[in-house]
Amino acid sequence: FDGKYIETSGVSKDYSIVSIGCDYTATKAYTASTNGYANIDGKELTDGILATKALSTDWHAFHHSITDAQGKMSVTVDLGEIRNDLTHFYAHFDNRMIAGIGSPAGIVISVSNDGRTFRELARPKLILDSTNSCFKYETEPVTARYVKMSCGGMGGAFVFCSEFLIGVKNGTSVDE
Repeated sequence: FDGKYIETSGVSKDYSIVSIGCDYTATKAYTASTNGYANIDGKELTDGILATKALSTDWHAFHHSITDAQGKMSVTVDLGEIRNDLTHFYAHFDNRMIAGIGSPAGIVISVSNDGRTFRELARPKLILDSTNSCFKYETEPVTARYVKMSCGGMGGAFVFCSEFLIGVKNGTSVDE
């Protein structure tokens, strides 16, 4: 997946990522391990770095036993302000069933202006290869400050996610 679906710089010729460095809340990561993924800093999902090594510190290790109030593994990104130009949504996952790491199932992207009331935006389809999976969802501009991704597991104890990125079509950003 290295650059195949999103350039690792976080920017493509068509859109710019606006979520890099943004704060987020997520269901607690599984850290009861001596592997690298146990030593995270809470910035993994919006740092713009696609993980390339299994079990490294670039992954947020969601575990099927640690869920939100709806029984899902989830992450909510706070963009810091209400934006009316959100068009691109992307997430990158590990897919190593031999290690108990499965791809997510039933992914839902939801948006909110207040962080409390969310409306469903999409249920994106995963793109899979032998060791990774991702989704890239594009839409007409939507308005939100908070963007939530929630999912279940497709097998295995874990879902490892290295990025959940939100972007805007170039030439339409409120920052331009």
